[in-house]
Amino acid sequence: MTQDVPGDDDLACTQVVMLITDYLDDALAPADRARIDEHLADCDGCTVVLDQFRTTVRTTGTLRSEDLDRLDPGTRDDLLGVFRRWAAERPGA
Repeated sequence: MTQDVPGDDDLACTQVVMLITDYLDDALAPADRARIDEHLADCDGCTVVLDQFRTTVRTTGTLRSEDLDRLDPGTRDDLLGVFRRWAAERPGA
């Protein structure tokens, strides 16, 4: 399912940041993805945010369930809760 990008032709940085995960998941309509690509071409700040998300995805992809077991139980539960809420709120969830 693709996510529609709100707003007019010029995207604000806040809109781009809110849609970064959809952008990375290729869950945007082609025209909307093109609008974000255009914004990223001119916005160093959003490009940095995109790079940070890519690094986070790459890093967390290497985590194992045993790594979570080493976290403080409260921290682990908080993180898992955030991810569960995020997954439940995603379009098409």
